[in-house]
Amino acid sequence: MAQAFSAILGNEAVKARLTRALRDGTLPHALILSGPEGSGRRTLARELAAALFCLRRGEDAPLPCGECEACRKVREGIFPDLHVIAPEEGKTTIGIARIRELRAELALTANESTHRVFIIERAEAMNAAAQNALLVSLEEPPEGVVILLITESEEALLPTVRSRCQLLRTELFDAAALERHLASNERFATLARRSPERAEALLESAGGCLGRALLLLDEGKMAEVLSEREAVDAVIRALGARGSAELFSALRLLPSTKREELTEALALLSDALRDLILLKRDPTAPLVYYYDRETALTLAESVGIQRLFRLSDAVAEAEDDLSRNANVPIVLSTLLYAVAAR
Repeated sequence: MAQAFSAILGNEAVKARLTRALRDGTLPHALILSGPEGSGRRTLARELAAALFCLRRGEDAPLPCGECEACRKVREGIFPDLHVIAPEEGKTTIGIARIRELRAELALTANESTHRVFIIERAEAMNAAAQNALLVSLEEPPEGVVILLITESEEALLPTVRSRCQLLRTELFDAAALERHLASNERFATLARRSPERAEALLESAGGCLGRALLLLDEGKMAEVLSEREAVDAVIRALGARGSAELFSALRLLPSTKREELTEALALLSDALRDLILLKRDPTAPLVYYYDRETALTLAESVGIQRLFRLSDAVAEAEDDLSRNANVPIVLSTLLYAVAAR
């Protein structure tokens, strides 16, 4: 078999495992694709579907070839044997009714292929009843059916669901690999030449996600993220000060009106705290927020581990409140009170 999944950057171990399974005819009928947002889970799911449908499968051609009629239809989202299930617009969950519909669809015959692929995006959005309704289909799907569950964490799924699927974990790029992949991008090359500091900030803010890095090349988005990072950096610096006054002042710099902005800022703060906590234990730990390891190590040494954990817990609670549509100013005020209480 020629090289498979060449359109996907990174995730070499996952691609190699799937290539072997396709070659040997041992692809599982149910897979969980688990990994951080932006790590290529959705792209991998669609490329795997295209590989199963590809009209040049079995030839000495890349798999999927990306050129045949089947590959084109998958790319355009119109292949009749590829089905994508996700929360309906305006809803945050996938209910049992939708899974019952899926089970009825499983019983139908294929249209253009010997396979049918069902992708469940945000699989963790299935409530318990929906997940339980899916169990029989995961255990004994009809011949030729492949079910792919996409999630940020397999732990969000019921143990009974996990036990019926094989797990593949996708990974983000480290900063060096991300920079290599961006090297051929003209806009990034120009940015790196004119403002190395902003290019470094972009790599840090992308969090290992190539798509996010390309998005950040937009001047407006980059300015917004730089402002968020300045607020996060101020909070981290304030952690090293004695007392709480500096920390309170820094936390008040976080966005206080728009849900999306505060969500992004808290995600960045969570990443920064995670880096510092890991560095306290292992100076060689992989970093998500910080690009300069020496800077991160210096900051980690300046803050006690218990203070890092306390703020990390408070930020996690604030993120959870935001995900449940809590009032944004109240979430920020609650975060301040939580810091004061701890």
